Parts: sequence; structure tokens; C-alpha cells
Amino acid sequence: MRQLLRRLLGLALALVFGALALISVLFGVTLDGEEHPDIQCSRSAPRPAAGGPSTVTTGERTWFPLGVNCTYDSPDDDVGPQTVVNSNWPATFIWITSSGIAIFGAVLLLTPARFGRESRPAR
Repeated sequence: MRQLLRRLLGLALALVFGALALISVLFGVTLDGEEHPDIQCSRSAPRPAAGGPSTVTTGERTWFPLGVNCTYDSPDDDVGPQTVVNSNWPATFIWITSSGIAIFGAVLLLTPARFGRESRPAR
């Protein structure tokens, strides 16, 4: 009976926290919408003044910490490319914590109990 409860607890932990980890990754690597990071970064790009230099925008997802880095560059000025780091630390923390709990649940589910009444030899 204890083995069944242990496996059910492991299954519940693995499913619930595994889903939470996946959701936190999906939402953690976005800045503004679900499009490619270049498009997301272009929405938050600095707007040029009237007649000012145009801005070339590139973006890339980061996996630790979760987030999007946006690089802005204007070919018409002497200033080099500037990168804005948009880290999502709350999503990163939730991802790491829930992944650890999901792995613990998988261990409970897949390994037999080593300590307990069922593993002790009968006298």
C-alpha cells in the first residue's frame, strides 16, 4: 500500500510540476507576444526622431536566465550596437524549482522504496 501511495505521489509531482516547468519556459522567453524575438524587440525599439536615423533591431531568446535580448543599431550614427537584456527572473526561478520537484517525482515514481517496512527482512 505504501508503495502504491509513493508511486501516485511521484506521478502527481512529475505531472503537475513538469507542466508548470514547461509553462514557465514558454512564457519566460517572450517579451511582447509569441512571434520571433526580432519582431518582439521591434515593438519596444526606440522610435527615431523625425528625419532621424533608422534603427535595425535583432533579438534572441536566452535560456539562463529566461528572457529576450534585444540589440538595436543605427547604421547612420557613430554609436555601436546596444543590447538591452530583458531577463525574466521570476519565470527562471519557477522553471528551476518546478523542474527539480518534477525530477524528484519521477524518481519516486520509477524507483522502488529502499527504506521502510516493505524492504526490511522478516524476523
